Amino acid sequence: MRFEFATFGLIDVCVIHPPRPTTLLSVSAWPEKRGEIKKMMEMAAKDIEKLGGTVEMVDIGKQKVGSEKSPCTPIVLGCLGSDPGKKTVCIYGHLDVQPAAIGDGWDTEPFTLVEKDGKLYGRGSTDKGPVLAWFNCIEGYQKIQQVRRSTTT
Repeated sequence: MRFEFATFGLIDVCVIHPPRPTTLLSVSAWPEKRGEIKKMMEMAAKDIEKLGGTVEMVDIGKQKVGSEKSPCTPIVLGCLGSDPGKKTVCIYGHLDVQPAAIGDGWDTEPFTLVEKDGKLYGRGSTDKGPVLAWFNCIEGYQKIQQVRRSTTT
C-alpha cells in the first residue's frame, strides 16, 4: 500500500493507493498479455470515473502480430468537467510496458512492487507512472477543495 501525504498551508491531505499497476504484465510486445493491457486500460477508466469523469473505451481495430491479426487494446478517452469557460488540459500517455526480466538488470522481480531505501521499484513506474500521477494529482486537488469547502462553511 502506498501512502501519499501533502500539506497545503493548514490543510493536510492523504491519498492511499494499492500498488496494483506494477503487478499487471501489460507488456505490449507479448501478444499473450493483451488481456493484461486491457485490464490496465479498464483500471484507468474506473479511476477516471471515480474522479467524476466520463469514459469511452474506443476500439481501434486489429493489429498483425506474427501471422495472425489480434485485437488492439482499446484507447481510453476520458473527460472530467465540461465547463466551456474553463481551459482544457489533455493528459496523454500510455499504460503498456516493455518486457522485463531479472536477467535484464533488475535487482528484484520487475512485476512485483518492492520498497528499497524508501523508494518504490516496479516495472511500469516510468511508463504507467505519468498517467497515474495525473490521476493522483486530480484526486489530491479534489480532496483539498473538499477540505477547503468544509472549513469555510
